[in-house]
Amino acid sequence: MWNIWVHFFKNFDFNRFCFDEGLVEKIIDEDMILRITGFIKNNADLYLKKEAFWILGNLAAETADQSRKVIKMRCCLVDFIELLKSNFIDCLNHASFFIGKVAANSLDFRDMILNLGGLEHFLQAINMTTHKTLIKSGSSSISKLCRARRPLPKIEIVGKAIPTLSKIFLRSNDPYVLGDASWALFILLREENLIQGFVDTGAVPTVIQYLDPGNPFITTPLIRILGEILLGKNTEFVLNIPNSLSNIFNLLNSRHESLRKEICWIISILTVGNSTQRTHYKKSRIFQ
Repeated sequence: MWNIWVHFFKNFDFNRFCFDEGLVEKIIDEDMILRITGFIKNNADLYLKKEAFWILGNLAAETADQSRKVIKMRCCLVDFIELLKSNFIDCLNHASFFIGKVAANSLDFRDMILNLGGLEHFLQAINMTTHKTLIKSGSSSISKLCRARRPLPKIEIVGKAIPTLSKIFLRSNDPYVLGDASWALFILLREENLIQGFVDTGAVPTVIQYLDPGNPFITTPLIRILGEILLGKNTEFVLNIPNSLSNIFNLLNSRHESLRKEICWIISILTVGNSTQRTHYKKSRIFQ
């Protein structure tokens, strides 16, 4: 039996199977999924475990219907969340890919992952790693757990992601990683009681540095994050950051109309401030 499993995992070609719905359906039956998860639990060989998780991840991540059939065996989801505790980088990447895809396929799956502690394990894995691939896939998956259509995820759970998402701005310059972190933070910081926690991470000056007139994917959520901060009690804090106003207003020169509209919203927030703030703007000569 052992040799059969070894042959199966080493020779399974998912790229061929995924284009044949009939074959995929034959693989995604309860007996086969349970056999694979049972193999994972009872086998210590990391290579074969990795291959088994890779197969399950691909089977579950293709469509929402396939996710539903695999996740119907709750043990499969629990196994992937437990895999986030692994010290084996390939296993962590497989778990990250699987959880991110499944969370994006269904709000029910997203909430199931959150309720099983998936986000906490993700945060721990990302905080402890220096592997760029895991930071990239992990930030994407964390973003998918925090971002979604209504109903929004439980804020008491996803709010814990703010320090980790904030540190990403200090650890990476990958535009895709920064984009995922930015959109997730924007969603979270619409909750007013979470804004101070983000400010306290010290990431705001770095966020301002990343404002890029030519990159709306990253800059749009960053502008909205700054807008949420400025609407609160941290306006003076933002104004005292060196070159903050020049970086912000430089976006008026963007060729992207959407960014120019976003920055006009920021200007409207700033210009209704108190007299001290208006004096600050005049001294900066930003409107000349």
